[in-house]
Amino acid sequence: MDGAAARGSPSPGPALLRARILTASAAALILIIGAGPALATFSPALGLRLAPWDAALQGDAARRAFAGGQQGPTLEHAHRALRVMPLDQPSLALVALRLDPLQATRALNQAASLGWRDASTNILLYRAALRENAPDVAATRIDALGRVAGAEVAAPLADSLLAYPGGLKALSGRAAHHLGTGWIPPYLATPPKSLAAIGLRSQLVAGVDADDGEWLREAVGRASEGFAKAGHPEAGLALWRETAANKALLADPLYDPQFRAFGKDAPLGSDWALSENAPAEVSPAEGGGVVIGALGAPPGRVLNQFFAPPARIALTIDWAGARDAVAAYSWSFECAKGGETPLAQTLSPAGQGWIARIDAPTPGGCALGYLILNQTQRLGDGATVTLRRIAPALGQ
Repeated sequence: MDGAAARGSPSPGPALLRARILTASAAALILIIGAGPALATFSPALGLRLAPWDAALQGDAARRAFAGGQQGPTLEHAHRALRVMPLDQPSLALVALRLDPLQATRALNQAASLGWRDASTNILLYRAALRENAPDVAATRIDALGRVAGAEVAAPLADSLLAYPGGLKALSGRAAHHLGTGWIPPYLATPPKSLAAIGLRSQLVAGVDADDGEWLREAVGRASEGFAKAGHPEAGLALWRETAANKALLADPLYDPQFRAFGKDAPLGSDWALSENAPAEVSPAEGGGVVIGALGAPPGRVLNQFFAPPARIALTIDWAGARDAVAAYSWSFECAKGGETPLAQTLSPAGQGWIARIDAPTPGGCALGYLILNQTQRLGDGATVTLRRIAPALGQ
């Protein structure tokens, strides 16, 4: 037997052994470096411990601390990110928290030059703009924040800016660029935190160019939605009457007594609205009023209008059609706080039609609600009446 074969393969030399160890160490290091960012998806803290040199992880940690109101950790992580990447925008902005006003402004301006899409940068630039009495700049940064982070994040700053001298004008200028799109409509639909904020938002909407009817109605509708969420639907009604209502159709406490605007636009404010699942079709009648055609369906609500009633609900309703069909319709009042009250009426002939009269006290403690036309009896499919006019009774 050959001696070399009997002894087996020779052992690796020292140089080869060192090379293998270095290769294994480099591979392990690469795995560790890659593991940090990968693990950060599941555990930001663990990822940061494994890769403290990663500027992106440090920047993310700084933003999380900033969102949680932790200034110390915010600055610590932001500084670490900047040591690795000196022009990391969010970290550059967050470091400004510790600088004197002049240096902070320089740092923030440098951060701003790197783009407009970072939320924390926009928030800090907004604060800096107010310190320097620059509401136009603050409005620009709120606009950027709204587009990046959404209405819920931008809303508190927007309301705050409206109360700042010159802020209403500045934010109005930004809102005019959106024309019904972007973050402004959702912002208006968020519930304001105070009556002062309701008043300021109303001023913002009232400043929309009346010639831009579609955007104005959109703004009024969304603001009314926000006011209602905050428990003040009456503010939405007042805003609609001031801005979007056709003043020629106001007949207190009702609007559009001859239904001249019915069907022209989506109902808003106190426009007459077709009730959901109505048992009849409703269409404008020639010369004013509406034609109501029964569908043969079970009784239910047909039309409604949102309004603020006086102490007594006193109305005169002008009908045309067969008496039995007219008598199948009656009125009720539903308080915005809840609770529906039938309104007793008397029906008498008048010329070629019928007059129904209502005179009833408004339910106590109910300053706002809905006037509702109900079909109280089932009518055959195609039974038609014309509601020509509903108006406050004489002397009301």
